[in-house]
Amino acid sequence: MTAYQMPVLQVETGPAAGKRFPLYKDVITIGRLEDNDICLQDTLISKHHARVIAHQSAYLLEDLGSSNGTFVNGERITSHLLSDGDVVYLGDTTLTFWSGMGAVESVAGTPAKGMKKKNILVMVLSIAGFLVIAGLAVALILIFGAEKDEIKPEVKVISPPDGFNIELKLPVNSMTEVPIKVSASDDKGLDKIVIFINEQEEKTLKAINATKKSGAKGQWKSEEFEFKWGVNKEGDYLVRVKAFDWKGNTSDSDPVHLRAKEGPEIMICRDYVAKIDGLIAEFVAYRKKFQAAYTGAKNGTISYPEAGYVFNEVGNQRRDLFGRLNSISPPAPFVGAHTLFSQQISYAIKADDLAVLWARDMSIWESSGDYFDEPPDPNGYEKQMQSASAASQKKALEFRNEYNAQRAAQLNAGPGPDPAA
Repeated sequence: MTAYQMPVLQVETGPAAGKRFPLYKDVITIGRLEDNDICLQDTLISKHHARVIAHQSAYLLEDLGSSNGTFVNGERITSHLLSDGDVVYLGDTTLTFWSGMGAVESVAGTPAKGMKKKNILVMVLSIAGFLVIAGLAVALILIFGAEKDEIKPEVKVISPPDGFNIELKLPVNSMTEVPIKVSASDDKGLDKIVIFINEQEEKTLKAINATKKSGAKGQWKSEEFEFKWGVNKEGDYLVRVKAFDWKGNTSDSDPVHLRAKEGPEIMICRDYVAKIDGLIAEFVAYRKKFQAAYTGAKNGTISYPEAGYVFNEVGNQRRDLFGRLNSISPPAPFVGAHTLFSQQISYAIKADDLAVLWARDMSIWESSGDYFDEPPDPNGYEKQMQSASAASQKKALEFRNEYNAQRAAQLNAGPGPDPAA
């Protein structure tokens, strides 16, 4: 046979079969959530299913309004004074109670050799009489001598204050920590607090300094709890805290309403990309105008003087674009992309100026009437223009990659307009 040194609940069947849970304090909670003293991962067990209340050598099992009920020795109970060998049924889990005061498990079905049947009968009757007397004594203790505690604990949220605005930071969807500070107290001792966010359990914190066994008797026991909650989505949030005392009495704090919204860092970045998207669209339109004039001059659909006029106009437009870009201060994550865009426009302006000179030389050649010679390019303006345009296009590709990477990383946004289109 096996003897236990202290009261235990031994799991016989279910997911935790073979485990022994000592009943080491005055109130032991049983349920599916991890904030219970005995956590049983059984889907048929409620989040907070039952509890065992100890007083001296007596142990009272109470159902906490569970969905599937609590059973002892096959009968459904609301409360039951436990005795050695009692079988407790919770969902698909079976537990046996042993008090640790001489409780044993029999491993043999026959009496020892040499023991007379009469002696066995006397022993069995004696034990039965003792258990009856002990049971009555325990019941009297629970009825008349058990410590009463009907006063609920007090609890309040110290910070953040009601109506507090939470400013979300870069990058978008990253967690912003919000310190939550709670004060709770009870006349005889706290067990724990549970923090709820929008009525969902967020965190359970056990009492350390204000338990039943701490401090002087007759004085209220208080404790402050701190927890850092992470939020990454805009919206309204409600914080509520439930306090539990050693006896299972509970009370709720006043609700605290919070609002999470995008902070200045995010707003500055959103404003910046909106401006840059507009400048990119302008640049692409100017490049298409430049390309149409160059192609038209090459195939003779427009004259060289007409093309030169367009090149000069586009050059002035891109200079204005360049000035507006440099008047914008980029947020730190976009400094690299901003520099590349500036370089892209600078090379394009150089190509505009060279195109004006090329169109001038071609106009002079055309007016000379010597149409049988190859068009001259004595200063190499066309080749220089093509080189500057190629450099601008290369910077456009580098800018596009860097700009879109930062849009995704910082704002969780898709690609912007294509500066290389």
